[in-house]
Amino acid sequence: MSDNRKKITALKDQASSYMAKGNMEKAIKAYTEVLQLSPKEPHVIMKIGDCYVRLKDKKAAIKYYSRAADIYENEGFVVKAIAVIKLMIKHVPDSPELMYRLSTLYEDRINVQKPELKIREFDSEVIEDAVVVEEEKPIARIALFSDFNQTEFMAVMEKLRHIDVGPDEVIISQEDSGKSIFVIASGEVGVYREGDAGNEIWVTNLHDGDFFGEFGFFSESKRNATVKSIKETTLLELTKEDVNELINDHPHIREVLFRFYKERVLDTLLAVSPLFSVLPPEKRLDLAAKFSPSFLRKGEIIVTEGEVGDQMYIIQTGEVQMVTERDGEKIVLARLGAGDFFGEVSLLTGKPRTATAVAASDVRLASIGREDIRGTVKEYPEILETIKKHVKMRMDDTISTIMEYKNRRDETGLV
Repeated sequence: MSDNRKKITALKDQASSYMAKGNMEKAIKAYTEVLQLSPKEPHVIMKIGDCYVRLKDKKAAIKYYSRAADIYENEGFVVKAIAVIKLMIKHVPDSPELMYRLSTLYEDRINVQKPELKIREFDSEVIEDAVVVEEEKPIARIALFSDFNQTEFMAVMEKLRHIDVGPDEVIISQEDSGKSIFVIASGEVGVYREGDAGNEIWVTNLHDGDFFGEFGFFSESKRNATVKSIKETTLLELTKEDVNELINDHPHIREVLFRFYKERVLDTLLAVSPLFSVLPPEKRLDLAAKFSPSFLRKGEIIVTEGEVGDQMYIIQTGEVQMVTERDGEKIVLARLGAGDFFGEVSLLTGKPRTATAVAASDVRLASIGREDIRGTVKEYPEILETIKKHVKMRMDDTISTIMEYKNRRDETGLV
């Protein structure tokens, strides 16, 4: 490590210690010395802003936050820039200048296809010392945000919540209701699941720009994992309540969210499905993109036993009952929930449906037709081999359920 880097590290440690002790003035001085040695460290600039917040000097805090946002934006870290602007809005609510800044962020970084020279200027007394950007980097697609038009983007920005968490904090817990989706602006989180013995099993770590909470969010079900912060982390949160309000005002947002669902959740479900796990990632994404959404009310029939099926379904939200009829009575073969597939056997084999699917609650489904999947099956014949095994297992389960039903009925007749 160079002498300069050692000095920077020592100054950062010193500043952090001063902040912990509540000595903001000395912390600012130490962080300022860091910037003299390394001027473009947005995290350090943010820390100075934090110090001024604790000193109740809002104007100075916004000045430094604004500088950090400029650097993040120029370096292409759009989600980080959004998080900083949302933080500024926390301190200066209803600021037209900051909302304008979000709007220009969309125009400059999300909705353009080519780099350009840009100079940012603000008339506000609150936002000063705007940074002149010498050259912008190529625009990268940003998951979810890039699919909104400007009006939708601004509506979503108003709803997003800026959240700061310290190290080792639980953000969501397994079995909690999936009421929010999160994107990491900066920091790192760990994903954990509870093992059969009640032990905590590490799954993976997520970093800047990663989303989490999307499965419970889209399926309206319980969380299937716990997420904890590894270090200081900044998050942007969007709640289910916010989304419902947004969709009421901007119906196209539902289409954008379904596209995001296909990319994030459906692709994962295809990856772990025995049928489609043979597909490489790019083929899975191509297949997921061909699914279409539908909504059915409780009690509606989705597919009917005996008919030839040309659609396969995956349950996004709600429950579906698979039923058959014997001797004039209905037998429930299975109860399926979010993430479960059905209809794949008839779709891929051309055989009649072996059961009727009924919406046991209001359900949202994603479906794909035979023509859309034909090319994939032809290219990967292993799928049909898996289907043959799947059909036998399904028939064995159906026979077992029917025999159990008949035994129960016979026993009832003896009483």
